[in-house]
Amino acid sequence: MIKPEPRFCEESLRPRQSADSDWKMRASAGLDSAQGGNAQLYFKRREVSESASSSSTTESTVSDREEEETIRPSLDLSSVAAAPHNSSPNSGEAAERSPATPSFLFDDYDQHIYTHMTMADFSIGDEVEEELPSQLEETEESDSVLHHKQATVREAHEMFVTVFGSCPLNDLKASIAPGRVNLIGEHVDYCDGFVLPMAIPLYTCAMGRRAADQNRGYSLVHSTHFTETVQLHKPYTEGKDKYPQWVRYVQGVFALLEADSLPYLDIVVHSHIPPGSSLSSSAALELSVLYLLMDFLPEVDRLSTTAAALLCQKAEHLYAGMPCGIMDQLVIAAAKNQRALKIDCLTLDYEAIPMSIAHDVVFLVTNSGVKHALATSEYAKRRSDVDRAVKLIGANSWRDVNEELLKQRSASLRGEGDMMDRASHVVGEIARTVEAANALLDNNIILFGRLMTDSHESLRRKYSVSCAELDELVEIALSVEGVFGARMTGGGFGGCTVSMVRRDAVENLKKEIKSRYTGGEASFLECEPVGGVRIFALDFLAPPRPPSLH
Repeated sequence: MIKPEPRFCEESLRPRQSADSDWKMRASAGLDSAQGGNAQLYFKRREVSESASSSSTTESTVSDREEEETIRPSLDLSSVAAAPHNSSPNSGEAAERSPATPSFLFDDYDQHIYTHMTMADFSIGDEVEEELPSQLEETEESDSVLHHKQATVREAHEMFVTVFGSCPLNDLKASIAPGRVNLIGEHVDYCDGFVLPMAIPLYTCAMGRRAADQNRGYSLVHSTHFTETVQLHKPYTEGKDKYPQWVRYVQGVFALLEADSLPYLDIVVHSHIPPGSSLSSSAALELSVLYLLMDFLPEVDRLSTTAAALLCQKAEHLYAGMPCGIMDQLVIAAAKNQRALKIDCLTLDYEAIPMSIAHDVVFLVTNSGVKHALATSEYAKRRSDVDRAVKLIGANSWRDVNEELLKQRSASLRGEGDMMDRASHVVGEIARTVEAANALLDNNIILFGRLMTDSHESLRRKYSVSCAELDELVEIALSVEGVFGARMTGGGFGGCTVSMVRRDAVENLKKEIKSRYTGGEASFLECEPVGGVRIFALDFLAPPRPPSLH
């Protein structure tokens, strides 16, 4: 096992799948037998043409700044064009690229991502002719969260000066992206499922300036964690094998942004999100770099929130080699303060759910301090297993499958190893997540905690992505009075657990874990939901002006 470093850096933060060509009727958030609802979404197959594209753009739009309690308006999917999965984007019958569609979607990578782009958001893929979200737009942000952000940015600035030398603050730009913890909905984001994550106050900062020499042919990127500086050469699409693994996440963002107007840059990346902790250090790296790059571009070349998340997901697939779902990137891009984000990974619809229970309970993230080497390979295997399982069942999507159908088609999975267990987890976890989101809205702490614990048991017994250390942490947590539920979070095979615990029982839970946990030294983070990736103003770094006489 590999010990990830750094751990939670609390000291430094203290104050000083696929869709087939024929779209079938799919059950929506209320899967009939699993969730007890009757609402249905109808996805109609249409050829994407210029006329369809132009008509869809006449739909009313809601900007991120105008969205408050519910982020996405209800979307009549019957009026939105979806690209057939089996059509080639280069064929005569396929869609022609319109100015409102990002070019990174048109290749042989995965046509269903283009379908996501056309369905999920009226402005998905539109060029955003407005300023990027900034720290000034934050509301309901606590002083401690602002301090965490400023501490991360200040440390990034100190390292930037060390690596590249001092420069006027006006020449620097910075973005800051949070980590995330998934409360429930694990390993179903790549199965068209529902997930319920929230962004947390651990941050990655990307800080950069325009390089003095614009003829040198490369950008410089320095990582404070890996303590190395790497040259990224044009064309950014080439030579990924020569770069260290962490650089490939950055390279993918540069490559897919495809911005000819992007200057060569000097960049420092600084993070308090422990690698390998299942708190989305990679997605935070991708989004922080992307938003920094976009801040150096003309407004016409910028992407919408969901398009940015999709670009970063694709970068992780193609350049880092990790077949992740969309959850991490989308919650880090779209998160709102004091809210969890319920994401429909089929349509990319999302809803911000107020965390009223936060007055009574704390979500305590516990870092096990371990990451087993099989995490990456087993993650890919699980995705391959469930992709194969849904085809054997004969469904277009896991959202077509409920427990009754799974039982009826179970014979198709016999002789396929653990595939029935894998399928059972996916179907059950999608249903649990919808029920948990409703429990959150109803402030039903008891039910939400039970669903968290049920999720862990399914991940441990059916999906086989837990490990001894995570199981031990969950077992300890559930034995402590005041804990309502606990589960592993993230990809598994190490990383973190998340426990929902009564506020007055948090310290006792920490004490019990410290004294009983045998997997090493655990570390903790008491989480509150925070906002997503932001451009961060650097005015606070300027020395105070001396008083003047009037």
